Amino acid sequence: MVVWKRHGQTFFFDNAVFNVKRNDTWVNNFLQLGRDVQKLLCNVSWQYLSGGDVIVALGVYSKPSHFEHIIHTMDLSDAKHCWTDHALKLPQQPIRFLRLDHSYEQHIDYNINSASLSAYASPSSATAAAPLATPVQKNGKRGLAYTNASFTLPYSLSGQNSRVSWGYNWYYSRYTDNVNTTNPAIRFIPLLFNDAEDVMSVWPEKAQAAIDNGADALMSFNEPDVCYPGSACMTVNQSVTAYRKAMQPFAGKIRLGAPAVTDGGAPIGLTYLSEFMGNCTDCTVDFINIHWYNNVYAFSYLQYYVQQAYKQFGLPIWITEFGIDGSGGTDAQYQAFLQQALPWLDAVPYVERYAWFLDAPGYLINANGSELSAQGMIYNSYTAACPNWNNTDGHC
Repeated sequence: MVVWKRHGQTFFFDNAVFNVKRNDTWVNNFLQLGRDVQKLLCNVSWQYLSGGDVIVALGVYSKPSHFEHIIHTMDLSDAKHCWTDHALKLPQQPIRFLRLDHSYEQHIDYNINSASLSAYASPSSATAAAPLATPVQKNGKRGLAYTNASFTLPYSLSGQNSRVSWGYNWYYSRYTDNVNTTNPAIRFIPLLFNDAEDVMSVWPEKAQAAIDNGADALMSFNEPDVCYPGSACMTVNQSVTAYRKAMQPFAGKIRLGAPAVTDGGAPIGLTYLSEFMGNCTDCTVDFINIHWYNNVYAFSYLQYYVQQAYKQFGLPIWITEFGIDGSGGTDAQYQAFLQQALPWLDAVPYVERYAWFLDAPGYLINANGSELSAQGMIYNSYTAACPNWNNTDGHC
């Protein structure tokens, strides 16, 4: 547990989960935490503080990026009021962000002083405060496939040209633990992973809860056409039976997605999906869900596979996993592939949504997990014209 002491008041910050205790009430939301820190900053009479008195400390598991996010979530419409109208200035000494290890020895992790904060708000009454990067819902096709919800935080922020609007975690509900804090601007889409009893039994409740919280679609079965770790491994008959039982009751209430199949050849991939559709003729399917992996030179194959899926089923396409396979490549090649694929996917009218694999360090997030990687920056906001659009074959 860490404290911020000011004029006899003590504000407690939890040592691991980024909560602030305020009037004996825990607040576990980054946005609220940023606003609470802002209020403390606004109420401090800086002239009465000596160097090092302004301290915000968090636990051993915290990262500098978390502190940056707290600063970024401060509402500067209020900050301008408290810093200019009341003539309160930013501190000349740093606001010291500290980390405590388990022996409570203090380590300086990150400093934010008046100069760095001035990028977000000016202490001068003659200068308007710069807008803060806060979560804003977007309407782009791009989504996030993630297992750590905190990695959704850098996307879909004000001031960005973000094309990211939705995400999923191979699970039927958002993570609720405090460390995995999800960006509220990212629309969560639940997935019925397989037909296991412990999944099926809670699905009606969890799916309805997701709908109540803004989900606009439900997805079914992760790669049931193959059997390896991470796949649903279901026969066609299993998929049909489970779909009728768990998905069909939501027909007409929300859009429903077919099982997400791989890009393998028969009897898996689109062949498996065709058999599912042929045996589930009384099922409501509003969009087709496919996965695709290949090498950095295979953009034309991605186009071909997506076109074939649309020609075969005539339904909107979601590509909920696509990426480069084990053949690898340089980061520059990954970036070039994205710059080639994104404009095409955005332009094709029957591609509704897609998600690059993976929103995680080493992929869309940099290696140390602190911010977007070069791939991530491209994926978040890169746009380009799709020249010579041809509706007959879907080529740019």
